[in-house]
Amino acid sequence: MKMNTDTNPGLKVKTLLVDIDTTLVAPKSEASGDISPELCLASLVAEKHNISIEKAKLKIQTLEKSIKNMVGNIWPFGILESLSIAEKELWHVLAQEAEKKLFMYSDAKDFLIGLKRYSDIKVYTATTNPGIIIFAKLSIGGLADKYGSMYLDGAFGGEEVHPGGKSTPEFYKALLKKTGAASDSTLMVGDHVKMDLELARAAGIKQVVLVNRAMRDDWTYEPEGPLYVKSLNNIFDFFVD
Repeated sequence: MKMNTDTNPGLKVKTLLVDIDTTLVAPKSEASGDISPELCLASLVAEKHNISIEKAKLKIQTLEKSIKNMVGNIWPFGILESLSIAEKELWHVLAQEAEKKLFMYSDAKDFLIGLKRYSDIKVYTATTNPGIIIFAKLSIGGLADKYGSMYLDGAFGGEEVHPGGKSTPEFYKALLKKTGAASDSTLMVGDHVKMDLELARAAGIKQVVLVNRAMRDDWTYEPEGPLYVKSLNNIFDFFVD
């Protein structure tokens, strides 16, 4: 294993939190972009009611304003029935969009499958994506369907976890509380310095791994800094009892 330091941080992990976008999946091209769940839903509503996309968005926004509490609930927060949209219809569109626009990194698929070897580690998402979008994105690698994923112990994100979503340390604190995880045995795996490192650290999660597939070495680590890895599969080499 190629490295640029002899310092092995040693990761003691009981709970693993993983980001989705550009950690596990990414757009096929800059032009394709990411999935827009709001636009997918609006398109369905527009087609169903024979109205414009803009009117569909307003219809959705009006219903969303009536929602008193999003936290603990699942997007789109119980408004589908009022829109005359079946969940399977929404899933079909989201899964199609994910397949068309995104790809899954090969090491990401291997990593999630490999985590199943560690029965004592619980795996949850820490992402801006709501649950149904998480499953749609993982479905492109055959790791999820509309019912869930056998590779996750829980899938939720954004407003489902905390008001304002993944934008403050409070998101991570709420996630720790929701999952019953202890901060000192939790590992955050992501790719973004602000969202995945700084916010997690501010919430008391000291163990953070950031993937950088463009780096030369297999991994690099500095005390007080994150562990950077070239491949998510390198993370397994640092697990300790």
